[in-house]
Amino acid sequence: MYKVRTSIDDERKAKLIAREIVESRSAVSVHIKKIETVYSWEGEVVEDIEWEIECLTSCPSEVESLVKGMHSYELAEMIVEPLIVPDSIRNWCLDWCEKEES
Repeated sequence: MYKVRTSIDDERKAKLIAREIVESRSAVSVHIKKIETVYSWEGEVVEDIEWEIECLTSCPSEVESLVKGMHSYELAEMIVEPLIVPDSIRNWCLDWCEKEES
């Protein structure tokens, strides 16, 4: 299992991406959090509000591909973390994906 995270500056777009991740069965659920961000872009230090999109998935490449296709940033940061989760959670996620596909 993997945790996949990215952020975007548009709340509506964050919700669209989250909905697409779930509807495509790439993840069971997606969390969206409002965050304050400080970053460097084109030689400037920028302070901004963004929405972090985070999900637990067994197929991070599917989530990454979907997000990249919908993301508005020129360079969208994607963080993919391998996780050790209890078998019950892993099996529940995998069962959900299989049942939804049938």
